[in-house]
Amino acid sequence: PSWLHADVAFSIVAETTPGDRVFAVGTPESLGAWDPRAALELTTAPETYPQWSGIGRLVAPKCGKACMEYKMVILKEDGGVCWEEGPNRKL
Repeated sequence: PSWLHADVAFSIVAETTPGDRVFAVGTPESLGAWDPRAALELTTAPETYPQWSGIGRLVAPKCGKACMEYKMVILKEDGGVCWEEGPNRKL
């Protein structure tokens, strides 16, 4: 087929403040199509903090190279968005 389904694990170490939320946001719709408020929300727990993680079901066009890009973002309690620095990550 011309598409691929995969469950992909996302994980990042992110120091946050209470009320902050961490997301994986990127090109595929399942990662919000670059809209942080529609992205895959990661979770943490007291015993794993500051490690945040989540699993997203991705659908991507079949191509011979990395064709999906993403970044991690922190949505602040006040509505601000803090984007991960550096180049986009690729799958």
